[in-house]
Amino acid sequence: MKNIKILLLFLLTCSSAIAQEDFNSRWNTAYELADAEKYDEALAAFEPLLVEQPGYADTHVQMAWCYLIKGNMDEAGERAQTAFQLDQLNASVFAINSYFLYVAGNKSGGKVFLDDAVWFMPNNEDLEYLKADISKMKAAGLEISQLESDLQTILTSVDTR
Repeated sequence: MKNIKILLLFLLTCSSAIAQEDFNSRWNTAYELADAEKYDEALAAFEPLLVEQPGYADTHVQMAWCYLIKGNMDEAGERAQTAFQLDQLNASVFAINSYFLYVAGNKSGGKVFLDDAVWFMPNNEDLEYLKADISKMKAAGLEISQLESDLQTILTSVDTR
């Protein structure tokens, strides 16, 4: 009987690990679609992942990004806010909330989140992601000139911290 319990525990552990690996693989595929600017396809790929693991903040972040670029501010705001409620130690969570607030016209709120996003980025490589995001938002026609200006101000002050 003890051997059966151990075997069952082993099988449950293995199936859980396989399921997580499958989730990660599908999440990476959805992320790659978003990165390739295939936002509708990315959203369709993220939806089932959100159902499976609704507490995973990065899924909410990526969906907020897709909705923001597509101009769906209601969904972008909802996903960004949910991501923040789930994970307040994640630079991407702060970045997406910043982007949303800037685009929505709340520049002062956006700057607070932008400053926090920069603080959570341990190296300059991460800052390149911010700059790439800014380029994509500009290409999508989003008004983010204040975000660009504020980022430069923050980066200048980071050097003196």
